[in-house]
Amino acid sequence: NFACVCPGTGEERAKPDPPRSRHEKTFRADGLFLQKLSFFENLWYHYKWHLLIGGFVLLLLILAVITMVTKDDPDYTVVLLTGDPLTSETVTALQDQLAAVGEDVDGDGKVEVLIENLALGIAYSNQKIANDNTFMAHLASGDVLLFAAEPAYYDKKIASLSEDGSSFFAPLSNGDTSVRWHPGRQDVSEELYIGVRPATGTAKQNQSYEQCRRLLEQLMAQN
Repeated sequence: NFACVCPGTGEERAKPDPPRSRHEKTFRADGLFLQKLSFFENLWYHYKWHLLIGGFVLLLLILAVITMVTKDDPDYTVVLLTGDPLTSETVTALQDQLAAVGEDVDGDGKVEVLIENLALGIAYSNQKIANDNTFMAHLASGDVLLFAAEPAYYDKKIASLSEDGSSFFAPLSNGDTSVRWHPGRQDVSEELYIGVRPATGTAKQNQSYEQCRRLLEQLMAQN
């Protein structure tokens, strides 16, 4: 007679593996960590400059986006033509005078005016060339509607742009094409001519034109 022992019964039944010790788990975790560390070390060794350049470009893009989002554009921009460059104090004073009669166009709770002073009477130099080119660029692009000038440069640079009896500046309510602005500063002419050029027809420029025109009407009422 033969005794039959069935698999999986009695003493021969398979027992579950004993739980891994804490030391063994730690060893496996450390090994995985070392593998990952080796991967990053290898990546850094072979692609260090690629990573550095890529990170630098990414940083520039982030800064550019932040600048665009947080940029506070002025409500009005004025190109001012003078013979000699004005001091920063005078430019600030002129900006404040215009801001006092302007509107809060962008709704940020304050009226901001930016005056770009282009000195066209300075000696021939790189700065002189830059100022002339900047003025011509504004004329060509139409990005600025408000222009102001000392009388001599109004005649040379702005009145000369009128063609076939049409003025470079749009007419105001009194029929004049410019306002005689008396800034009351020593380092600028006693009188400046300031006007607004017609809009190019886009909805945004038409809106800007009306806002600039209202500013000039208010300035005219005070002069």
